[in-house]
Amino acid sequence: MSVKRSGVLTLLLVLAIGSVGCGGAQRPRSGGTAWHEIRFKGAALSSRRANGAPWHTSGSDQSASVIGGLIGLAIGYPVAGFALGSALTSEPEPEAPAPYVVLKVGGDTYQLSPIGQTLAPRWSQPIAVPSGRYASETPALIQILDAVDGGVLGQRTTTIGELLSPGPRTLTEIGDVASLDVEVRAMKPRPVVSVELFVDAQHSVDELKDGADPRWTAIPLWNGDTVTIRATGEVCPSEPTPCFGPAGAEPGRWANYNYDAFATSRHASLVAVLPGQAIAVGDERTFVAEQAGFLILFVNDTDEGNNAGGFDVRVDIAPR
Repeated sequence: MSVKRSGVLTLLLVLAIGSVGCGGAQRPRSGGTAWHEIRFKGAALSSRRANGAPWHTSGSDQSASVIGGLIGLAIGYPVAGFALGSALTSEPEPEAPAPYVVLKVGGDTYQLSPIGQTLAPRWSQPIAVPSGRYASETPALIQILDAVDGGVLGQRTTTIGELLSPGPRTLTEIGDVASLDVEVRAMKPRPVVSVELFVDAQHSVDELKDGADPRWTAIPLWNGDTVTIRATGEVCPSEPTPCFGPAGAEPGRWANYNYDAFATSRHASLVAVLPGQAIAVGDERTFVAEQAGFLILFVNDTDEGNNAGGFDVRVDIAPR
């Protein structure tokens, strides 16, 4: 077996991004209420901090802002015009912050993922907010944070009624953030959706992303969606034998060929990633999507060249 891939197939931000929202309620809890879609579309920052200091020096610890790999592939949403793997900053600026937005309303937390170090971020993720859940005068705190050092670049408090007023607008002078573009619109009800696909153990994630197998697809989700994944089939990671079901090989076996984000999960098992979350799926798993984005399913094996088989997968998505 070959050595593990790095770079494009690492998940450096899964824990960093997920930790921001874990204390809030990314999954709205009310049913049958009105919903609005918020898009924090972009922002503009000056080249230096308001006090004249640089955002970061070349020696800064930038590990938390290295956007790439599977988490980078998962960020985006097709209705926003972003295809799989296209949402990241194409020319990162090494001394710039890595901005992302957090919205806090009535004890609930919603957020976007950072897309790289840039002074002009353009985010692709929408946020679904249950407008009927909150009284119009409920305070809504908008924060722009920096994934490099966790600092607050700027924040503003408004009311949920003001924030959810439909249409585009630009908020200005938010701390060190010169402007923040926001667009809001009412959401239409969505039905329960079921998707069936085949996850071929012979294809890398890059190959799947690039359309190598028409039986596979990335699946768009909204924050708050309840997702149930069921899988059958077998994968032979060193063909022709032994072969394993979606739960994978016995613990510890061939673990050095796992993806970094799934180092402690079973080798050759079914796993998934979406913005802010790395999910060990196995035979069956139910979870709630914390952010809007793509669900990417694959086999936990970085040496797919000698694999055989794959998993038949059904994904059921229940909207909030």
